[in-house]
Amino acid sequence: MTNNVGLLKNNNRAGHKHGSHIAIRILSCLLFLFMAVQANAADAKQYTVGDVPNVRLTDARQYVSDPTDILSPIARDSINAILGRLEKSTGIETAVVMLPSIGEADIFDFAHELFRTWGIGKKKSDNGLLILFVMDQRKVRFTTGYGIEGTMTDAMSKRIQMQQMIPHFKQGDWNGGMVDGVRAAAKVLDGSMEPENTDDEDDGLLGVIVALGTMVAITLLCIYLMGVQQRCPKCHKKGALQKVNSQILRLSTGKNGRGGRRIRRTTYICKHCGHMVTKDENIDDSGNAMANAAILGSMLGSGRRGGSFGGGGSFGGSFGGGSTGGGGATSGW
Repeated sequence: MTNNVGLLKNNNRAGHKHGSHIAIRILSCLLFLFMAVQANAADAKQYTVGDVPNVRLTDARQYVSDPTDILSPIARDSINAILGRLEKSTGIETAVVMLPSIGEADIFDFAHELFRTWGIGKKKSDNGLLILFVMDQRKVRFTTGYGIEGTMTDAMSKRIQMQQMIPHFKQGDWNGGMVDGVRAAAKVLDGSMEPENTDDEDDGLLGVIVALGTMVAITLLCIYLMGVQQRCPKCHKKGALQKVNSQILRLSTGKNGRGGRRIRRTTYICKHCGHMVTKDENIDDSGNAMANAAILGSMLGSGRRGGSFGGGGSFGGSFGGGSTGGGGATSGW
């Protein structure tokens, strides 16, 4: 009996000891996870307004600035497609910004400053929208331009956030929340206004008109000069010279007869007095036709600048210079 009691006590001590080891291990794991989370939060880059990359400067088809890849490539592509269609149909410029941290900065002030710094929206209509997501603050902010405040009201912004975005964010689904929120915002704004001509488009049209006008003037000048050149220097009658011969010659400059420049020598005779006239014309070895084509191309191209924000091309540009009064809404999860 005494032996059984002792054995039981030893088993109890071993059980308590084993249980203590398990508890210590669990606490150690929890402490490690907590420290890892804190370390990741501390290591997250804290962005300032000046640090946020404006993707529109390099590619006019991009609407999402996501420097740390919070969203998946598929989600970014979906958002770009939605906002591209919105801008094409309404002219509304939208920027989606995904940041891990802005430090202790207030999200309202940060969004307001970023909106004005980038100038989101067309300058004439102030039709810009900024959607700012800040991971460590667990907040999303809509900031609207003056021109869309009547459609994307503060109440509407809040409703989209609470119904379409926050439920996803609470589950850690950043992709679903942002795509659904952007789609809902685009649905509200679709058809609210017509796209306007940008300054770049006006400048491009003006450039084409100037280029065409220049071409016409050059053509008329050439026709005039040709008429002057056909005047006989002896009898001074216009249109009297007729071409009788033309040949290409190389004027040598070296002892071995090499080098020098090429000329086209043309011989004319006056049909009235019979006077002979010889004219030499320099020939560019690189090809006059190619040079003229390059000049014409540069003239036509000078009327165009890089694509404006959402211009539909792959070239970079900038926002349209819009402004905001701070309208919108902020929600947390």
